[in-house]
Amino acid sequence: MDIQKILELTDKTLDDCKIEISEIPNINLYMEQVLTFLNDELDEFKRDSKDKIYTKSMINNYVKSQVLSKPDNKKYTPNHVIELLLIFYMKQILSLDDIKILFDYSLANNNLKEIYASYLNHTNNEYLNVSSEINNYINILQSDKELKNDETKILILISLLTAKANAYKMFSEKLIDSLKKDNDK
Repeated sequence: MDIQKILELTDKTLDDCKIEISEIPNINLYMEQVLTFLNDELDEFKRDSKDKIYTKSMINNYVKSQVLSKPDNKKYTPNHVIELLLIFYMKQILSLDDIKILFDYSLANNNLKEIYASYLNHTNNEYLNVSSEINNYINILQSDKELKNDETKILILISLLTAKANAYKMFSEKLIDSLKKDNDK
């Protein structure tokens, strides 16, 4: 893969990876409808076409473990869909226990739609930063005279990105631990 393809991949990856509030059905949905909606809308996140983003068992386990609030008469509200979206985005990095702590701390007395709208707004800015940062890494690697081939540059790029992701993950976990300690007091 050459550097130009990486830049194109960056733009494509960050373009269509979130669901706006206006796209969320404003009616209560049964489980199968929720699954269809989420699996269709989050299709970009699949690495393999056979993958499922959500299954009935996953959602039932989230309810059972109290990560997701219980449905109302077997129907899921737009707020449930937002919770499931937030769970999906966070579970890529955080454990379900950490997400539950965060939800217990943050969602109890707050407007979920406002939180999600703010999340989307800040995510747009963050994706611009990520794209810019990847471009910067590529420029640095391209100008490094010691790196002779693109394969080595790609390996180093991936290593830099995973190091940064790990640093953010560690900080997020420490922040959640401090929230849990504050909540336990």
